[in-house]
Amino acid sequence: MLTFRVLLVLILHMNAHCMYLNWTSHDRPNIVMLMSDAFDGRLTFSPGNKVVQLPYINYMREMGAVFLNSYTNSPICCPSRAAMWSGQFVHLTQAWNNYKCLNANATTWMDHLGKSGYHTHSMGKLDYTSGHHSVSNRVEAWTRDVPFLLRQEGRPVTDQVGDTSTKRVMTKDWNITDAAVQWIRNTAVSLTQPFALYVGLNLPHPYRTDSLGPTAGGSTFRTSPYWLNKAEYLAGVPQPGGLSGHSLIPLVSGVRVRSAEPHPSWVFSEYHGCNANASTYMLRIGEWKYITYADGLTVPPQLFNLSKDESELRNVASHFPDVCQDLDKLLRTIVDYPNVSQAVHRYNRQQFLEWKQSLGDSYSQVIANLRWHIDWQKDAKSYERDIEEWLLELD
Repeated sequence: MLTFRVLLVLILHMNAHCMYLNWTSHDRPNIVMLMSDAFDGRLTFSPGNKVVQLPYINYMREMGAVFLNSYTNSPICCPSRAAMWSGQFVHLTQAWNNYKCLNANATTWMDHLGKSGYHTHSMGKLDYTSGHHSVSNRVEAWTRDVPFLLRQEGRPVTDQVGDTSTKRVMTKDWNITDAAVQWIRNTAVSLTQPFALYVGLNLPHPYRTDSLGPTAGGSTFRTSPYWLNKAEYLAGVPQPGGLSGHSLIPLVSGVRVRSAEPHPSWVFSEYHGCNANASTYMLRIGEWKYITYADGLTVPPQLFNLSKDESELRNVASHFPDVCQDLDKLLRTIVDYPNVSQAVHRYNRQQFLEWKQSLGDSYSQVIANLRWHIDWQKDAKSYERDIEEWLLELD
């Protein structure tokens, strides 16, 4: 029987972290990191929730720990993974959107593990380097400041696969999982050093709808009647400098970790991508969740008391101006967000202008046939004028 001492780090994108801890301080455990995508913690991990049944996740929760108050560094595909792989906040790596993330040669946590004697291996979806995702996705991000509102067509689509006996609705994910198991059984067993395996999965994130063409992006939610009926701690590795985060090990193991800085009481998240017309910044501390936009002045901030309003339906910023002021002051010690917002604004205009010039005479035709094509074609000349005025704006 093959036996491993393993640290399992399960990351459910935009949600919780689960760890299985079963080693002594002198061990160098094998590490398996599973990355899944687009879970909603309110429907899956909240105590007592029965909307979505996840028996294997529950098993790991019983054996380890789940962080119910964790937040993604940035609630969009590539920037969130760029933060995870680099260990740095999004604004430090300038991973602004799904098109601009880390350089291909950027140093990651796996590089540090490799230098410290680990055998490292990655499988499946990575999505943390620049240059990927659909043309529509990047153009929507670049033009987010343009004062028009255009719907993305063809989203969402449901694709039922097979019948009530069909469990494997995403063959690629299952193949990756099977390959990971075989890698552990056939390759890892013969290694003379500890290993770190990363397995990236797509589900339940939607897939590209082929019928909508190459610019559509992810829009098909794939399932089957079967499922519809169901309703960084690096062991023995010195911590590298320049990281944005702090160790979570003391919270789950009782092991004290020496650090020059105490673990902060706040959680920070930021967003600079498409479908929002301003850079957005979140600070969570205790019962308060503070959200501010752009320069902090153009758009009024929001404040939610999560102890009384878990669903965040009541903005109480006007009732607690002192709290907003204190949280904004704290936020500015983490990130100079007005300047970051300006940097994103300049980047978006420059990137769009270069893309527009690269198209030459075909620009009007290409931009009219992106995901917003139905709304765009209702008044194409007007939308093109809006963009030209935006490009002429001064900082």
